[in-house]
Amino acid sequence: MDWFRFHTDALDNRKIQTLPAAVFKRWVNFCCLARLYGDLLPDPKTIGFRLRCSENQAETWREQLVSLRLVDKNSDGTYKMHDWEDWQSQSDDAAARKRKQREKEKERARMSQPVSRDIECDCRAVEETRVEETRVEQTERQSVTSPIPINGFFRKFLEPWPRCADQDGAARAWISVDGDQHEVDAFACRDRYLASDDVARGVVQEPKNFIFEQGRNGWSGRWPAAKGKTAKSGKSVDDLVAEIEEEERCRPH
Repeated sequence: MDWFRFHTDALDNRKIQTLPAAVFKRWVNFCCLARLYGDLLPDPKTIGFRLRCSENQAETWREQLVSLRLVDKNSDGTYKMHDWEDWQSQSDDAAARKRKQREKEKERARMSQPVSRDIECDCRAVEETRVEETRVEQTERQSVTSPIPINGFFRKFLEPWPRCADQDGAARAWISVDGDQHEVDAFACRDRYLASDDVARGVVQEPKNFIFEQGRNGWSGRWPAAKGKTAKSGKSVDDLVAEIEEEERCRPH
């Protein structure tokens, strides 16, 4: 962080203390600019950008400070703050040099210490990261390859379907829409669909897409009702649900 020395002598300096408040503020801002730009004031365009004013305004302020002998114009056309070298001694850099020296000494001391503990910690961190990555990879692989448990309601729901390329996907869709809790509506919707003209023409939707779409829409469907009969078995929905429940009771656990 750059800084410049502001002397308490300014309290008793008649030229400074008689400045209007706005001019005093400009003088302090110009001192900041001189410190930032190598002890010389930058061009009016840069001054305008840093002080949030127009280039013409920056030039006017600079000339005003020149007339008040707070800014001096050099023979090469550059500008500097009046008596800047006298008030901003080069000794001000001593603190920065001392700070850099202390930082170098700390770095040298740190590098001379044994590093075996750091290496041990790094190896442990690498091993922990590798184990965690392996665990995540195995979890992801299992989530993809493990079969979805299929209950009797879903098996019966899928039985009359002409084809099912992705049974696991259909089972996931069934679980996502909570099909077991709406089996009566689900079977009735399925029967209406399988008895529809679309299926008769061979346009059969994949069970996964059908379940997900109709389950989200409350199994309402858009096909004419099948008058309580399924498309394939000829049984009523109530009889079919009772048959499923009986199979579930008889299935060994």
